[in-house]
Amino acid sequence: MKLAVVTDSVSDISPEIAKKLNITVIPLTVIFGTEQYLDGIELSNTDFFNRLNTDPNHPSTSQPSPDAFVQAYDKLLKKGFEILSVHVSAKLSGTINSAEQAIKILDTKKIKIVDTGTASMAQGLTAMSAARAAKTAKSLEELEKIALDTSAKTKVFVAMDTMEFLRRGGRIGKAKALLGSILSIKAIVTTVNGEIVPHSRARTIKKAISTMIKDMGDINSVSEIAILHGNVPETANEIIEQLNTKNLDQPITITGIGPVVGTHAGPGCIAIAFSIK
Repeated sequence: MKLAVVTDSVSDISPEIAKKLNITVIPLTVIFGTEQYLDGIELSNTDFFNRLNTDPNHPSTSQPSPDAFVQAYDKLLKKGFEILSVHVSAKLSGTINSAEQAIKILDTKKIKIVDTGTASMAQGLTAMSAARAAKTAKSLEELEKIALDTSAKTKVFVAMDTMEFLRRGGRIGKAKALLGSILSIKAIVTTVNGEIVPHSRARTIKKAISTMIKDMGDINSVSEIAILHGNVPETANEIIEQLNTKNLDQPITITGIGPVVGTHAGPGCIAIAFSIK
């Protein structure tokens, strides 16, 4: 039994991790005005945030096409793999719809889709867990169960240095964005039932980080952690210094927040994703 894992670029899995764990990452498209880029392929996280600060066009993103999935799936099927496709919440993106269309086109029962009900590295940790398990799982159904169990125990907090980019994207009213700017409020969001929801807020990013760490609960019950940042690696390193990681099952992953989350969270955002044992 040969099992493979596919995910999408909302997972924020870096090319290095994808290569190490043999995960196929299907990119979304990032759009600045009339220019389009494949996420992580034609536009890096660093380049995205640099452009976010200067481009007069607020970016948008679009889901992969069914054909992008057909090509990726067909390549793996021809190599004898059965496929677990682990994706961003269907309530946040049409990515799963494209994957489902691809499966119909290929007319195969050798692909199963997992809706993680979340995004960013909460989705990424689920895909990574499945990729590790793919080496020993006896069936695609067993691997699907492992991924669903991991997803149910995985969470992400995202703290924003500014709410300006939420405002630009039309996600909150201008008055709320202005209020947040005046009071220097740093909003923290998470995902619940497949949707992005407010979690809490703090006066500074430093306090937001403390809140996120506290709300992780007992660190000894955490199996894996990912720290993500919007072009502020020094802040990610500060978080690691505050965490007791001796009982983790896997080393902490540090990676950049990608364009899909970054479009709304803005530069300077920071996130913690974690899985419970």
